[in-house]
Amino acid sequence: MLGNHLSRLRHNMRVSTADATSFGVMVGVGETYLPAFALAVGLGEVTAGLVGSLPLLIGGILQAISPWILRKGVSEQVWVVGASILQGCAFIPLIIAAIHGQMTLVGLMICASLYWAGGLAGGPAWNSWIDKLIPKPIRAYYFAGRTRAAQIATCCGFLGAGAVLQLSRNGGWETHAFAILFAVAWLARACSVGMLALHRSPQAKPSQTTKPRLEQNPAHSSSVVAAVPRVVSARNLIIYLALVQGMVQVSGPFYTPYMLKHLHIGYLGFATLIATAFIAKIIALSRWGEVAKRQGAQRLLLLGGALIVPAPMLWIVSSNYFWLLGVQTLSGIGWAAYELGFFLMLFESVPIAGRVRLLTIYNLANTSAWCIGATVGGLLLHQMGTSSLGYYTLFAISTVGRGAALIFLLSCCGEAVQALQYSGRRLLRLPQPQKVPELLSAQPSTVLTSGRQDLAA
Repeated sequence: MLGNHLSRLRHNMRVSTADATSFGVMVGVGETYLPAFALAVGLGEVTAGLVGSLPLLIGGILQAISPWILRKGVSEQVWVVGASILQGCAFIPLIIAAIHGQMTLVGLMICASLYWAGGLAGGPAWNSWIDKLIPKPIRAYYFAGRTRAAQIATCCGFLGAGAVLQLSRNGGWETHAFAILFAVAWLARACSVGMLALHRSPQAKPSQTTKPRLEQNPAHSSSVVAAVPRVVSARNLIIYLALVQGMVQVSGPFYTPYMLKHLHIGYLGFATLIATAFIAKIIALSRWGEVAKRQGAQRLLLLGGALIVPAPMLWIVSSNYFWLLGVQTLSGIGWAAYELGFFLMLFESVPIAGRVRLLTIYNLANTSAWCIGATVGGLLLHQMGTSSLGYYTLFAISTVGRGAALIFLLSCCGEAVQALQYSGRRLLRLPQPQKVPELLSAQPSTVLTSGRQDLAA
């Protein structure tokens, strides 16, 4: 029995990592270059920024049917595989349009909406499903490694894509190069779908799927809650993540036109800048995985949230390419901590019984904030013009907004300031003035709770 369990676990870990790797290739050669494709077909800088943002709101609304579908008896695995197939289909009209060298704004928005609808629809079900497949004791290390594999694949994907586009620009076949990239992205998503279908789901026990463990043993859970006085609730976590997303998207979608059109950086230089942040993330993830294991996901989220605050303002200091490489390195380190921290916090803060519903709400809040932030940024850039002042204004607003979101998160944690100081001192190997109690010592299902980031940001 134990041997079968371990065999299934190893199999699921292998195919899940393969899924993440294939998904990373799709993101690197396809999703990352959607704004660049908009520029290539002549849709303008503001449109290029919004094409990666506004369709998310439509996707966020469409994915709200996930809980209803699952209540009808559709398994989480079947729903995730179906949603992933839908996402891959979005590349087919993009391939055709790229071959013909033209595409309307409406057509591009529809394809992007279909892409995000498929990607977001499977998200809540995947989170609930993977929680049953990967045990908590190995979760931090495993997901750090899985994320690292995805980042390596993404990095290789857009570096290769950048080289192809640079050659195509010099050779006069730029839009045909996009057709090749979108075809590769479609094939990568098809491989990802295959890996998702190969997962082996265990049969769930009724006691594990009907109620959180807190309700089954209230006396024990009360003592656990008492030992963890101010863990961030699911509601406050969702609010914080939505605030950060909104502030990131004020400037995030416009880094591509800023680099390609305003700074006149070539495709290869653009890809190198993005790859630098990904490489920094890959290297940092192993370290952050250790921090999460020792100190908890909440401390990691706090530290990552602090590190990403100043990133946009650093773009104002200089447009020197080597300076920007340094900024991207620091940005990648910060985003690695933030993304791993909030990913693990979704398991820590959200009871498994209500995870699909709450993650659906999170996706809707996240995409709404994404859309609002990008719309505000687009309107400001349109009003001020695509000048240095216009872009710098977006960067400044994004920095201030991220700082305000971090203050909100700190206010939700009784000992968050001390915890953040503690984490920073540990990283710098400085002596600790006093011991800081652990904030996340409970199992994720015993705590009753209420209720894609841009690397060039």
